[in-house]
Amino acid sequence: MADSANKWWQSLGRSWFAMALAVLVLLAIPGFLLFGLMWALLSGIIARAAAWSWVVLGVVLFLRILVSLVVGKAVLKDRQLLRQLWLLPLRDLIAVGVWIASFWSHTVTWRGDRFELRKGRLFRIP
Repeated sequence: MADSANKWWQSLGRSWFAMALAVLVLLAIPGFLLFGLMWALLSGIIARAAAWSWVVLGVVLFLRILVSLVVGKAVLKDRQLLRQLWLLPLRDLIAVGVWIASFWSHTVTWRGDRFELRKGRLFRIP
C-alpha cells in the first residue's frame, strides 16, 4: 500500500512539474508582451515622441499604477506602497533586463539550495 502511494505521489510530482514547465515555457515566449512600460517607451522613441505615443505612455502608466494600488492596498494591505510608488517604473524596466538575462541562466537558488535545469529537469547542485 505504501509503495503504491509513493509511486502515485512521485508520478503526480513529475506530471505536475512537467505541466508547470510547459506553462512556464509558454509564458516565457510571449512574455515580452507583459512589459507595457518598456513597449510604451519604445513606441515613443520610434515615433519620435508623436502625440499618440505620449497618450500610450500615459495610459500604460495609469493602468500600471492603478493595478499596483488595487493589489497593494486592497489585497496585500501594504502600508509602504504610496511612499515607494515612484519606484514602480524603475522596477518595471529592471524586470525587463532580468527577464532577458533569465534566458542565459540554467541555475536557480531556492531556499538556500542551488538547482540546475538540465534536459527539462531540476538537479540539486551539491
